[in-house]
Amino acid sequence: TAESHRRIAIIEVMGRHAGYIALGTAYGQPDIILVPEHPLDIERLVERVRHLYDLQKNVVIVCGDSPMLRPASVTGLLAEFSQRRAACLLGTAITGDAAGLGRIVRGPDGRFHSIVEERDATLAEKAIREVNMSTYIFEAGDLLAALARLDDVNAAGEYYLTDCPGLLLAAGKVVDAVTCLDASETLSVNTPEQLAEVAAALAARPAAAGTAAANGI
Repeated sequence: TAESHRRIAIIEVMGRHAGYIALGTAYGQPDIILVPEHPLDIERLVERVRHLYDLQKNVVIVCGDSPMLRPASVTGLLAEFSQRRAACLLGTAITGDAAGLGRIVRGPDGRFHSIVEERDATLAEKAIREVNMSTYIFEAGDLLAALARLDDVNAAGEYYLTDCPGLLLAAGKVVDAVTCLDASETLSVNTPEQLAEVAAALAARPAAAGTAAANGI
């Protein structure tokens, strides 16, 4: 589907020695595969994405290990993005357990300021309960500009996609975060216990939403 519509799918694989999972996406004929064990050549990545950008305008990014993400959440964020004429719009959630998730930092006026990864967060920032769920819509040209400015100066020594919204905001672009995801959409599956939690949450959803999630929509 992505190939027929000339869409870019960005799939983030978490965990050491997990490159075989990324390579598994080759069955879908992706344009780019990033293997965690192989050093990232950011310039080459930007060049490739720039070529693909010639074929489309906006980029939707979602997290592959968020099985509870609802189609309505993404379509609602897309509608908001169109109305605001933004460079980037993030879909966020409020959760009682923010452990391991990036925090959404807002300014005194309530507007988006930045995303802070937990390992880089201060104690005050760790107390924030609005979290980043890796659900973004970018204007493709602005995303390219931000990618070209990324660096790995952080506690993990990694390139953070989560830095892109802040870079665009600092450049004077329109960037904001919309709390459009519910608590169940923050659930991910990395352990048998989490799988059971997701199964219970899915069973509690209305039939239509459950069918969509079961079908991987």
